Amino acid sequence: MKKNKWLILVCLLIVTVVALTGCGKKEKNEIDYSTYIGQFEGIDPWGNKMSVTFRKLKGNKLDWAYGDGYETGAGEPIRVFSEQVSKLENGIVSFKVEGDASDGGYTFEYSGTLSLKDDIVTLKYESGQLTPNGAKSGIYRVDALDEGAKTVVLEKYSKS
Repeated sequence: MKKNKWLILVCLLIVTVVALTGCGKKEKNEIDYSTYIGQFEGIDPWGNKMSVTFRKLKGNKLDWAYGDGYETGAGEPIRVFSEQVSKLENGIVSFKVEGDASDGGYTFEYSGTLSLKDDIVTLKYESGQLTPNGAKSGIYRVDALDEGAKTVVLEKYSKS
């Protein structure tokens, strides 16, 4: 009887150790999206330099910023900037960025998705445009692009 108690005790100890060492570990397929914190840059569909900066990830809430610069041919480039807090699900963020451009004469509104995979960020525009204030239609329109041109690949910025 004493042997059975020791056998049961040893089995319980093994089960406890296995359970404790297995808890809190990430599954092999779980991705650590915190590695995306930082700035990613690329060229928008119209040939302008753009960036997306991921500032903070808490749970599935991603704090990030969108920035782009446009040329209108009338002097200074127009800069757009929008700060966002979005839900990150399976590496995908749906977005809608909008606001006033830096010069005050334009507004912008774009929507689409961001995909985080393999240390690359892919931005796909679904709709939107840059609009001169008072105008009904704009420039840098997403609906005027071919389907393949709506996707931008952004790579992590490095100071090298």
